[in-house]
Amino acid sequence: GGFASTQGAIIPFLGIRYILASAGGWKNLEPNNAGQFAAAHAAAKAAGQQYPQQNPVTNAVTYNGVPWPTFSIPEITTSNMPSWAGPLAGTAGTSCSQFGALNPAGVAGLPGFDTALATEVAADYADQSQHFYQVTWEPESTWCYGGTPAQLVQYFQLSYASLHAADPKAMVMGPTLFFGDANVPPLWAAGLGNYLDAVSIHPYVAFPPETNSYVSNSTLVASIRNEMSMATAAVGHAVPFIGTESGFNSGVTGLLNQALGNVRENIILIGEGYKANFAFYPADFWNSSPTEDQK
Repeated sequence: GGFASTQGAIIPFLGIRYILASAGGWKNLEPNNAGQFAAAHAAAKAAGQQYPQQNPVTNAVTYNGVPWPTFSIPEITTSNMPSWAGPLAGTAGTSCSQFGALNPAGVAGLPGFDTALATEVAADYADQSQHFYQVTWEPESTWCYGGTPAQLVQYFQLSYASLHAADPKAMVMGPTLFFGDANVPPLWAAGLGNYLDAVSIHPYVAFPPETNSYVSNSTLVASIRNEMSMATAAVGHAVPFIGTESGFNSGVTGLLNQALGNVRENIILIGEGYKANFAFYPADFWNSSPTEDQK
């Protein structure tokens, strides 16, 4: 599930185990300078404390009086970045004005943040068999990103080695674009496949999922297979796919079709080979106006 900051009570009812950890992004953990997170984490550890503190809404869930374990999917960046790290002039998105290409300070500082974050995640979730790190969030040009493909790939190039060195269980994923997004082929051409262990995508689709897709005149199954084919061609072998945000809007579909759409889309995604899919329930489940799936 995605961003369950206030609706924690529904987590066990939806069967959710994995949570997107939006509060742990680079901007939040290093707002002032490079190395800020590593220093704060070391100080907390020396004092016998956890840092960043876990949200009890998502990390202390119970069901019928029994603990319901959840696991974090850390995000490096969302729709923003620390102001000291960028964005370079002319590379910000039209809507995500705080995200774009890295400046020299950002290039120098990102690997250290990756190392500190992966060290913390590896320790806090030692029993988890793999740790998936999502590097970017919807860098759609020009909506949430205005730089070049090479400048975006730089985020993954800088993060990949650092995350793996600090966490042997690291799985680096991105870029979280949409089915048929015109930005995807240029990213593969710019070398994205060299710095990914898994592809994360936001598989929004109109209802009903069997006969619709984010891509006009296509279907969900056709879109899934097209994205997987492009990834395989770019990387040289099949790579895992994970959906990290999708959902249907009850204000558009009605409550029953919303529930049916989510269940049926997840069955299709898993059937086509996805490792997991994240329902973006705090926004899309209870919003009364069209949102991502209606773009």
